[in-house]
Amino acid sequence: GIGVLLVLMCWLVILACKRTLPEEPLTTKNVKTSDKEVLAFLLIYLMPLFTKDLIFTGNWLTPVYILAIIAFCVYHSNAFTFNPLLSMAGYHFYEVENENGMTYLLISKKTIHRHDNVLRVKRIADYVYLDA
Repeated sequence: GIGVLLVLMCWLVILACKRTLPEEPLTTKNVKTSDKEVLAFLLIYLMPLFTKDLIFTGNWLTPVYILAIIAFCVYHSNAFTFNPLLSMAGYHFYEVENENGMTYLLISKKTIHRHDNVLRVKRIADYVYLDA
């Protein structure tokens, strides 16, 4: 039930971003696929701490501590490409560099082959764009 709720919430957030955020142009100078595995490695190394004995013995601080570390790492590393729900929905993640040399994360359903595009995007966060 929780999994279905999370999928629905993810879909609603993307739909709300597409409908409400203003569109702006983004001129790309360089594009490469972004496949950062920071969170995957973090989860693999922390997964042994999520055992039945640690979580279900009444010690609630351990799972809260682990989830706080994961949230902290994702927030401060701008590693937003970890979302498997978006990948399953057909979205691709690209690291794009604009004409000023700034690097951004682009979330798009399109496959981008050229690096000199002018894209119509919607800003989701400081360094994250959604292809319009």
